Amino acid sequence: MATASSVLMLAATYGEGHIRAAQALAAAVNRLDPARPVRVVDFFEHVSPTLNRIARRAYVGSVRRVPYLYGRWYDATRAIPEDSLVQRTLDHYRVDGLRRLLDEIRPAVVVSTFPIPAGVLSTLRREEGYDVPSAVAVTDYTVHSQWIHSGIDLYLVGHEELRAGMVARGLPPERVAATGIPIDPRFGDVVPRRGEGPPWQVLVMGGAYGMLPGTLRLVEGLLGIDGVRVVLVAGRDRRLRRQGQEMARAWPGRLEVTGYTTEVPALMAASHLLVTKAGGLTVSEALAMRLPLMIYRPLPGQEQANVEFLVRHRAARVFHDRESLVREVAHILARGEGRLALGQDHAGAIGRPTSAVDGARLVLALADGARPRPALNAFPGAAPGPGAGA
Repeated sequence: MATASSVLMLAATYGEGHIRAAQALAAAVNRLDPARPVRVVDFFEHVSPTLNRIARRAYVGSVRRVPYLYGRWYDATRAIPEDSLVQRTLDHYRVDGLRRLLDEIRPAVVVSTFPIPAGVLSTLRREEGYDVPSAVAVTDYTVHSQWIHSGIDLYLVGHEELRAGMVARGLPPERVAATGIPIDPRFGDVVPRRGEGPPWQVLVMGGAYGMLPGTLRLVEGLLGIDGVRVVLVAGRDRRLRRQGQEMARAWPGRLEVTGYTTEVPALMAASHLLVTKAGGLTVSEALAMRLPLMIYRPLPGQEQANVEFLVRHRAARVFHDRESLVREVAHILARGEGRLALGQDHAGAIGRPTSAVDGARLVLALADGARPRPALNAFPGAAPGPGAGA
């Protein structure tokens, strides 16, 4: 039902992180204001369900088989201007579908956790005068032009370093908040409880679609380390889950396999190390739980950018071959709690367990009228229009 007080979250299922960030913010809004209606919408599914299913399959297949092509596109668009032909085309994608959704819901604020709906909303504000307050939650640890739009009031980013980068691109400082990438509010409730010695629990997560290359061979290598117990989260990859469960029968008590689960806070709280890809949400969850990260064969594009951020802050190690990763895990665990504690300290230094609640608080303030007026007829970096920053 339409209500002027509601919060609309626009997400996408191109990778699970965007929808999880929206759900995290929705859960945080419900904590802060239980009476506030919140709706999470998969933008692409809403505006074109058939095309979305085709495009999603193509996306998953291309990232698995030819990731370098995606990486080249990501790098080529890293700093394109908003008024370029490419960006204008993306920003007008199914603009009629979003217009109808806004007219139906009439939300008090719109939050985008995927860049394309943020650009389409910016188009509606700039070209058609839609005055709905708008926010963007950036789900990776990098500054990229796809996220930067002239009709956005508030940006939620993962770290102060990212905030500085966004401001350097021309965004007013008051519109960028380093709240952390939004993760499930439960991560702020859980206290890590890890044993002080063997068995060492190593958590292996390959993303919702099982994109960690050679997962089972990697698990087998980890099980070869004395005192290691492995928990494998296979996500929505049913084949990986089935094969993992078959393997687990040969390793009784040492290998646990689960599919997609909502119990990640408890799993991370009980684990000593995480072996994973470099998706922004999973990485942020691990940092919030002070869980040392071992990144395995990151994909080009935003995953590589995430790795560069993590390595700068000494919060992760990156490996491109299985043997090196297994050898380093064995080395760390042989040195025991002291070595693990160092990794926990580095992760905890940049972790934001309350990121969703902190972000939701700003979103609710935006919904209730606390916002700077954007320059709707200008692009970031252009001369300010009337009322900009007022």
